[in-house]
Amino acid sequence: GYYVYRTDVKPNDATELGLPLSELEGTVLGFEDSFDLRPGRYFYGVKAVLGGQESENVAQIEVAVLSAMPLTDALGIDPNAKVGAQVRLATHPLGTDDLGRDLLARLIRGGQVSLLIGFFAPLAYIFLGVMVGGIAGYYGGRVDAWVMRFTDLVIGLPFLLFMILFKIEFGIGPGESGVIPMAVSLIVLSWTGSARLTRGQVLQLRESEFVQAARLLGARPSYLIFRHLIPNLMGVLIISLTFGIPSTIFTEAFLSFIGMGVVPPTPSWGSMCNDGIRSFLSHPHEFLFPAIIISITV
Repeated sequence: GYYVYRTDVKPNDATELGLPLSELEGTVLGFEDSFDLRPGRYFYGVKAVLGGQESENVAQIEVAVLSAMPLTDALGIDPNAKVGAQVRLATHPLGTDDLGRDLLARLIRGGQVSLLIGFFAPLAYIFLGVMVGGIAGYYGGRVDAWVMRFTDLVIGLPFLLFMILFKIEFGIGPGESGVIPMAVSLIVLSWTGSARLTRGQVLQLRESEFVQAARLLGARPSYLIFRHLIPNLMGVLIISLTFGIPSTIFTEAFLSFIGMGVVPPTPSWGSMCNDGIRSFLSHPHEFLFPAIIISITV
């Protein structure tokens, strides 16, 4: 039989044959190497063996490995392709990930997911906070006290724990996207800031002259809140929204990065960073491009 070895450095003697690949016995006269091959130059060593004793002589074979694909795959790109011919593949401006998927396409698709959560969740929880804070600030007294104590309770709830509970409640299993439970948890637990901000502004505005005049003219509370109070809060709410959107985008990226948010195969910028960090030393572009996009957007 024969022993087959491989190394990517030309050996000087029989002790530098490299990685043992296979033992060929009987009438086998060929060997196909497919172990972690990359384009480049390899040196194979073949030693005869008889009765467990290896020959001192080594047959050295130098092989230049080229990039190639099966003819069946090449025909899908160029129907006239023939064995040995070169075919032109589609361009990948930002490269591909470890599974060969175009990184630019995944960044665009992941941006749809990240920005959907980043814009929808702040709009929803700020609207909820305005409603709660407006009611508490306008009515005051016992209503204000109970609403604010409930707000303090929600502030103290651990976000990550409730994120896990929402995933369980929605029946999200391993490998399934957690977009919905993450959006719900963000809305349920993030309205408190805008509620307290709205309450403070409403407490100040409800004593102003134009509100008092409208009240003397018989305006109902709902009319006062939606016609006079909330429009005068828009400046503060817009500022709150501009801070809430990047904060939510970063929260989604963080949760997806630790595997608690959007999980593969559904792409998001955070989950792409999680995929890229594992191969950062050899292929840093898989991590750097989504990280740069997150930084620019935030």
